Amino acid sequence: RTSLPVLHDLETAAGREFYGLAEEELAGVEVVPLRVRAGDEASCLNLDLPRSPRLLGVRPARLAGRFRFSQGPDALEQPWALLDTRLDPYLGVEVVPAIVDATSLQWTLHKRLGDELELVDGRGRPFRVRFVAALADSVLQGDVLIAEARFEALFPDEAGQRAFLLDAPPERAAVLAERLARALADEGLTLVPTHERLDLLHGVQNTYLTIFQALGGLGLVLGSAGLLALVLRSAVERRGELALMRALGFSKAELRWLFLGEQAGLVWIGLVVGALAGLCVVLPSLDFGALHPLRTLALLLVAVGLSGTGWVWLGATAALRGPMLAALNRE
Repeated sequence: RTSLPVLHDLETAAGREFYGLAEEELAGVEVVPLRVRAGDEASCLNLDLPRSPRLLGVRPARLAGRFRFSQGPDALEQPWALLDTRLDPYLGVEVVPAIVDATSLQWTLHKRLGDELELVDGRGRPFRVRFVAALADSVLQGDVLIAEARFEALFPDEAGQRAFLLDAPPERAAVLAERLARALADEGLTLVPTHERLDLLHGVQNTYLTIFQALGGLGLVLGSAGLLALVLRSAVERRGELALMRALGFSKAELRWLFLGEQAGLVWIGLVVGALAGLCVVLPSLDFGALHPLRTLALLLVAVGLSGTGWVWLGATAALRGPMLAALNRE
C-alpha cells in the first residue's frame, strides 16, 4: 500500500521508467494495481462496527484463479465476473455487487451473502453494495472489493492506485521489495509479505478462539462441581438402602465404587458420545496436517472427566461418613 496515489501504471514501460525501474527488475513479476477509497478497517483488527468500510476497485479478470471462495459461486468458473454484473436499483439507489472476506462479512460487518450495505459515493450520493461472494482466509480481509469500472464511476476524484498485489518469484522477493521501496519512497510505499499479513490476522483470530475455549473449559470444569451436590443428594435419598447394604456386608470402599460407577460412568459416557458426535460434524473439513486444536480439546475433555470423577469420589466419601444405624432402623 502507498500513502499517496501512484499515478503512473507500473504495468507499462513508461510507468516503470518514470519511477526509475528497469525492465529486467520487474521481469517475471505480475503487478495487480488496486484503487482505494479510504474507510474503516473491516477486519478482525477492528473491534468496532465499521460504518463505511474501505473500498478497493479491482479488475475482475486480473484476479481470476487467485483466491478461494468459501461462500457463493463455487460452481462458477469465473466467480470474479460477478463484479461486472448489473443489479437492479433499490428504490432509485444504485446497487453495486461486492466481494468481501468471509471473516469480515460474518464477524465484523455482521452481514450475510445477499445483504446490502449503504454507502456514500464521491459526490455525496448514496449507493448500496450487495455482497455476492465471500473469500476464504485471504489477505484482502478488511476490504470490500468492487469492479474498477464501477469504482471510477462512483469516485471519479480518486486518482491513481494506492494498493498493489505483487506476484514475484520467492528468491527475488527481498531484493524486489528493497528496490520498490526506494523507487516509490515519495509515495510512502509499505510492502508486507502475504504470509506476514495472514499470520497477523490468524494471530488475532486464534487469540479470540483461545480465550473462548479457555473460558468454556473453565466453565465445564467448574460445572462438574455440580456432581458433588448430585452425589450428596442421591446418598441422602438412599441412606436406608446404603445402610442395608452395609449390614449385608458391603464395605464403604465398595459403596464408594458403586457411586463412581453410577455417576462418574455417566460423565465419561457423555463426554465420549459428545466427542464422537462433534467429530462427525467436523470430519469433512478436518485438516489432518494441523491437529493441534484437537489435541488441546482432547486434553480439555480429559480434564473435565477427571474433574467430574474427583467430585463424585469426594461426594461419595462425604456421604458414607458417619454411622448408618439410625437409617437402618427407619428402613
